[in-house]
Order: sequence, then structure tokens, then C-alpha cells
Amino acid sequence: MCIDIKSVLEKCEEYTPLPGYYFCVMSNFYAFNNIENSELKELVVDRLKQNGNILYVGIGKDDVRVRAFNHVLGNSLNSTLRKSLSVILKKDKQKLSEWIKSNIKILYITCKTGKEAESAEDTYIEKLKPPLNLIPRGNNPRIEKIMEILRNPK
Repeated sequence: MCIDIKSVLEKCEEYTPLPGYYFCVMSNFYAFNNIENSELKELVVDRLKQNGNILYVGIGKDDVRVRAFNHVLGNSLNSTLRKSLSVILKKDKQKLSEWIKSNIKILYITCKTGKEAESAEDTYIEKLKPPLNLIPRGNNPRIEKIMEILRNPK
């Protein structure tokens, strides 16, 4: 079943698309117990313990609610988080969506402008160093290297 959240939200009388940023928070980091790569598992779980279980910080420049929702039920081709989780956990799209719904809470904050959202996202990534924010923004280089290998097998 495919849900187009944008069309659902547009039917709400007071819905206004707003830019913003969001946090993907692990509700239970023991959900990573099945990660086969023990080094990656240790690095990710250690980072979660240090930063308050923040797995990923993202941005929705046009509509933060649609972007955040797409991480739960969306297409892994458009989601860094989903692509990374799918290779770590070795789950297909449907099982990954179920895992995300069970183990991740998504909190979003709206902003007045996309630029304000982008600035907040940068600040939180730098401060919290979420393990699945893979772009070089001061994250753990070892996590980034392992994820690069997993995401781009030869």
C-alpha cells in the first residue's frame, strides 16, 4: 500500500507546507542487536548513548512534515536514512518501514525559511554527530567509511 502523505495533508483545511528540520530518535537502540558488522554496531550504539539516541538529523526545505514522513513509508532512493538502514539491517522496503515505525520516533520543528532550517540542521549535526548523517560534517570517519563500503559494494 502506498500512501501519498502530501495529498493527505493538502486535504486538511489548515495545512500549510512549512520548512523545518527533524530528528530521528531511536526509541530502543537494542534494535541494532542484529547488525552483523560488530564494529559498526559498537560505533553506532556508542554514538547514540552519547547524543541522546539521535540517529539522524534532516531537513525539509519546502515541507518538513512530508520529508520526515517519507523516511517512515517513503522510497529508499530518496532517503539517506532509509538507504543506510536497509544495508545495515538487511531488510527490504516493507520490513524496513515496519522496523522504522517500531524503533524510531521522528520529531520535527518548523521554521520560517528553508535557510533557517538549513542552519539549524547544520548546527545539530555538528553538535550531536548523529551516526547516520554521512556527509562529511564532523561525523565519525570510521562510521562513514564502513557505511560507504556497505552502501557501495563492488
